[in-house]
Amino acid sequence: MYKKEIKKICTHQHLVIEDIVKRLREKFPKAGLSTVYRNLDEMVNDWELIKLKVLGSKWVYEANIWQHAHLIDNKSGKIIDVDISKFDSSFIPKDFCAKNIELNIYWEFNK
Repeated sequence: MYKKEIKKICTHQHLVIEDIVKRLREKFPKAGLSTVYRNLDEMVNDWELIKLKVLGSKWVYEANIWQHAHLIDNKSGKIIDVDISKFDSSFIPKDFCAKNIELNIYWEFNK
């Protein structure tokens, strides 16, 4: 019941569970935390969402499941999706089929 709305909430955003629950409860006020966790876990297992660990122990969820990298600002925690379709994968063996590629680049502005 909640999965469609969770996917909508997480589209083009990187959200912690507290933000997902808050937004989901705007439409479904009785949505329980354990139910949201269960739905998120199922959606990650079914490749409907990506669960990404950033900045130590912070987990975020996103519905952008296309192959991309993340630029993560060490100070603000802002996350930017970067297209990696032009990534040179010639070093990967021909019989190897990558199901998922995770690349996180942590950065700070030089001042």
